[in-house]
Amino acid sequence: MRAMESSLVNGVDLIVTSSPRFVSEYFKPRNLAAPIRIIENKVLLPDFGNVDPERSARRNGPPWKIGWFGMLRCQRSFDILASVARQCGGNLEVVIAGRPSPNEFPDFEGLVARAPHVTFAGPYRFDELPALYHRVHFCWAVDYFEKGLNSSWLLPNRIYESAFFGAVPIAAEGVETARWLADKHIGLTLNGDPEAALRAIVTSMTSEYHQQLSDALKSIPTAELADTASSCRQLIEDLAKLNISSRQRP
Repeated sequence: MRAMESSLVNGVDLIVTSSPRFVSEYFKPRNLAAPIRIIENKVLLPDFGNVDPERSARRNGPPWKIGWFGMLRCQRSFDILASVARQCGGNLEVVIAGRPSPNEFPDFEGLVARAPHVTFAGPYRFDELPALYHRVHFCWAVDYFEKGLNSSWLLPNRIYESAFFGAVPIAAEGVETARWLADKHIGLTLNGDPEAALRAIVTSMTSEYHQQLSDALKSIPTAELADTASSCRQLIEDLAKLNISSRQRP
């Protein structure tokens, strides 16, 4: 199987991936000949260059609000969020939006209906992101769907979106997402049992500490969180400079 993978990938001129952990954990061990370029899952702004990140002050909690947005595929994430929201008795509200996987959640709306302090806003468009993130104080950037593999290696678009739009991202310890947050000096990391860690964060959170976490997001240069028409043009120019071989394609 590995020989077939190497044969296929070595037939390309450039490998594009979104996280350095994919390089170190998957591509490098296969000794591939093709060069590798990392293009992160940043907020894409070519058609919305004037999008206001809405980093103005949010109404402080409690209730504190955590947003879980995007492709929804992690049953354990739902269980943790729903359990802590129930235990906190109204001091935590969970706002979910996006597209739940029908394979992982055959009755997602039913799950939400049975979970106190959890709401589901349905799918959303890109131009709804500012208002969506502005509804919450924190962003759930935790994923156990492929623990030890994809979920441990990826840098999800949630961390770029939440930092850009002013919601404090939360990651699990030991994964690439947590390393990215630590490198930027932002966000919160769940250490040890994730449910107990999240409950401790919610019960000890203060308006002053949340303000500190929010202010830290503002220190990140926009170019580290978002791609614009200019950066997209630069990518195209860089790709055009590649020495693309003339070998016969299948």
